[in-house]
Amino acid sequence: MLTARASADAPAAPARSRLASSLLLVAVAAALVCVARLVAVQTIAIVEARRLLPRWDLATHLVHGWVDYDFLARGRLDRLLWDLWLQGYWPPMHSIYQVPFYLALGGGMSSGLWSSLAAFVLVGVVGSVILWRQWGAAALLPAGLFLALLMSSPYVLAYGSLAMTEIVGALAQLVVLLCHLRYRQQPGPREARWFAVSLTALFFTKYNYFLLLAAPLAVHEWLERTAGWSAGRRLGALWRWTRGVLGTPDGALVSLYVAGLLAVVFTGGFDIRLFGQRIAVHTIGNSGHVVLYLLLARLWYLHTRGRLGFDRLLSADPRVRPLVVWFVIPVMIWLASPYPNHIRDFVNLVINRPVGVPTVRAGIATYLDALRTAYFYSEWLLAAVAAIFIGAAVMYRRQPAIVQCLVLAVPLQFVTIALHQTRFPRFVLLPVVLLCLAACTEVGRWIAASSGRRLVAALVAPLPLALGVVAARQVVTEERFRVIAFEHYTDSPALAAALDSIRAELTAVDRLAIVGQSNDLPPALFRWELGPPSGGPCFPLEIVGTSRPELALATRIVLIAPAGSNVPALDETDGYRAARQAIEQESARGELAFRREIPVPDLRVALRLYERASPPGRPAPCR
Repeated sequence: MLTARASADAPAAPARSRLASSLLLVAVAAALVCVARLVAVQTIAIVEARRLLPRWDLATHLVHGWVDYDFLARGRLDRLLWDLWLQGYWPPMHSIYQVPFYLALGGGMSSGLWSSLAAFVLVGVVGSVILWRQWGAAALLPAGLFLALLMSSPYVLAYGSLAMTEIVGALAQLVVLLCHLRYRQQPGPREARWFAVSLTALFFTKYNYFLLLAAPLAVHEWLERTAGWSAGRRLGALWRWTRGVLGTPDGALVSLYVAGLLAVVFTGGFDIRLFGQRIAVHTIGNSGHVVLYLLLARLWYLHTRGRLGFDRLLSADPRVRPLVVWFVIPVMIWLASPYPNHIRDFVNLVINRPVGVPTVRAGIATYLDALRTAYFYSEWLLAAVAAIFIGAAVMYRRQPAIVQCLVLAVPLQFVTIALHQTRFPRFVLLPVVLLCLAACTEVGRWIAASSGRRLVAALVAPLPLALGVVAARQVVTEERFRVIAFEHYTDSPALAAALDSIRAELTAVDRLAIVGQSNDLPPALFRWELGPPSGGPCFPLEIVGTSRPELALATRIVLIAPAGSNVPALDETDGYRAARQAIEQESARGELAFRREIPVPDLRVALRLYERASPPGRPAPCR
């Protein structure tokens, strides 16, 4: 069984393939660059011409990348490393990825947007390389089909123009699969090291994306190591392992902690009274560090007593040592950091909040509708890809390892996303890319089985590339594409003019505080529009929680107030109400002077500008 699998994973014969691979690379790059320029004309150019303002996630990612670019450009490596370290909720890999584009193209928003178009191009290139390494010359037509599916997808094209994590996450997953395939074909220390590094890069792109791919890879590894076992034997082994873990004090305590953590997260927590004191348990707090430190101490104790068998573990597989050095140790250092609390960030991001589509059933309907109307050029194309994928799944035992991993990853990712409490159509972009790749690998397997098929496929390979480019030209002009491409922007000339007016008044000694936020008015938008990315002297101060110590340091304050509608236009949290009350009290005492109000009627808010009567006792640092 293993011998047969090894032959299936072996690299394709190199005869006559050098010229074909060069032609494939040139054709792939040319088609993808052409489509990227089409998308840029219909998105980035419009964003600049109409002065569209980024909403929550998009603005946050743009600011993260710009800040790190600025630190690097000014030679502040200490500040750069510290800022990357602070990016716990959104891991820093996406920010790092954007920096070269800001350096090369300048500090404007378009540089961050172009970074995602480059990621779109690389998704096509890496997917084609995976097909080529698996099927050699037989991959010409499958690669063309893969690119055609990407280039004709309204959703993939739209997110190729947004500086969001989805398209970069799809790229990172494909890089992991490519490194996995390289190791399978050419086992060696270098290939094992690259596989471990690719997993680390995926982890720091977004924790969810790592779990979505690591789980099927682990399942595939286990299935392969238990090849020839019956289903009953596998279930029995899994049950004995689970019982063995839960039967140890360490395993039982960790299991209880995880169960309690999930209960707190999904129920919102609870309050208890202990010795007459009220104790609120609503977040993970610092408990994750306590558990992690105890586990690490326990492992060290077992290792020093010779009871861990660490040397035996390292020699069990050539990939274990590189995984420990290049993946486990960096991740443990990251999670063990007492400040910031990366464990809490990890849990909060992975589990997230119940936002988006409210129920699992409604979420599944939304995802299916997105697949049918926006992820594929037409419904028949979705049906064809699904049918080919089902055929690949039916032939699972005869498939090479890379196809088996895809067959496992696609349904596992779809099911996990459907059951998750945060539901947005964009979340299925990653499994859609893998679904397209899996279908094309199955086409490659069928073509590779016959020399006649390989010849015919090579002759018609340019056709899907050409059709993909033609389809992209049409898709970028369609309403379904525009809705997706611009859903993360606010089109408000009144708000843009108001921000320009406020920024023009700021001086080098001013420290501006913004009070109020919404999806259209996120903190990162003000950091971009009123801070250094747009020529402002300093980033606005962040007003967090109810204590409001930053208000006393601000020389100017912008209070965002609802106006002209009973529909909620702001996130009126306890912190917002407390800060607004403090501003009103300081204004009544004469400490703050009301200067003017700028209405933004299309967003149903008004920007109220206040100026401190006398400079603060100690100036706030300019950040």
